[in-house]
Amino acid sequence: MKQFETEFFRIEAVDRERCRGTVSLLRAFDYEGNDTNSIADVVRLEKTSTKKSIELSGISAIQLLKPDMLKGKFIIEPKW
Repeated sequence: MKQFETEFFRIEAVDRERCRGTVSLLRAFDYEGNDTNSIADVVRLEKTSTKKSIELSGISAIQLLKPDMLKGKFIIEPKW
């Protein structure tokens, strides 16, 4: 898989004792199937095998993504 940048992720696990979380990165695509990070252009989020462990104390907020916030038809692959 080629390199890509993303602002979209799925929270997979939270370790409260260590204040760490595991996220999997989601690849965002526009109507034409091109990578995008513009929320206005996203029509599909595709799960990837890339997972990251993150320090939760450095996060002050997370914006949840609701499909109805986006224009048009929107596809999110299921977690399982």
